[in-house]
Amino acid sequence: MFWLPIILRDLASFIDAAVPLTKACQSKIDSKSSQPHVWISLSHSFEANKPVSAAIEQSPLKIEPWMIHWLQAGEQSGTLSVVLNQLADEIETWHQWRRSLAVKLVYPAMIIHAVAVLPMFPIAVNQGLPAAAIWFFSVLSLIYLPLLGFLMLRMLSRRNTQLAIKLEELLRFPIIRPVIRLPKSARFYSTLSILIKSSIRWEIALQQAAHASGSSMLEDRIQAGLISLNEGKEVHQILSDTTYFANEPLMFIHTGELSGTLHQSFEQAAKWCIEQASKALNRLSLLGTIMAYAVAIVLILASALVVLGPIYLEVYRLLDY
Repeated sequence: MFWLPIILRDLASFIDAAVPLTKACQSKIDSKSSQPHVWISLSHSFEANKPVSAAIEQSPLKIEPWMIHWLQAGEQSGTLSVVLNQLADEIETWHQWRRSLAVKLVYPAMIIHAVAVLPMFPIAVNQGLPAAAIWFFSVLSLIYLPLLGFLMLRMLSRRNTQLAIKLEELLRFPIIRPVIRLPKSARFYSTLSILIKSSIRWEIALQQAAHASGSSMLEDRIQAGLISLNEGKEVHQILSDTTYFANEPLMFIHTGELSGTLHQSFEQAAKWCIEQASKALNRLSLLGTIMAYAVAIVLILASALVVLGPIYLEVYRLLDY
């Protein structure tokens, strides 16, 4: 994924400069640029007169279906270079968000782990290394096994739609839900903006945008809402009926319907979701850090009691004599 945004921007530059893509790929190969196998694959596809979306899909690049939908929409609307740059921005934003999420949620666990390991040293001195090893692995399992279990559930949920929906329903606590739903809502709005600018039918656009969001729950609810679309309901009402989206973006969309600037409203909604998701993540990280320090203090006090308790008890007995 690291090279994908770079390659997409290179292709956009070639298209803007009206350089034949076959010639552009060959120049990349001749200049011994990074990922030559990708450019060779793209060159073969362009020589066979395949569109950019098909060429990228068949290349060694790791591409997801929603990205192909974006490229196809750009080809249909004649704005392929613009969509290529937007897709590169979207991929980078998404990966930056995932890295930020990992760092900010792992940090509290590292605090607890670091503090919990400290009592191993007096235990190792007083009771020997086996006791310290048992303590170490107990702490390790307490902190990291739940995280490992959650990751395994995520992997299984990708293959089982109902399990994915159940898992997302479990993560509906007020402080966690924005971190989970807002980034997916942002991708939904961004994809929908691209698709409607290409004059793709609303029914197809909503389905593809829901699939691009990565939320099985949203896909399920959008599918149920398509009946309302056929009955003549407005888009903001259909999205509101899913109870998945925040109210503020829906107000942007309603304004866009009234003013005739719907695709711009979707872009505004996507931007709002990313900004609010970042704020929600900061709040969650702060709460996690406070809880981590609280647990750390308890562990330190408990360790002090375990180590110093017998000493004070012995001193008390001596004084009692």
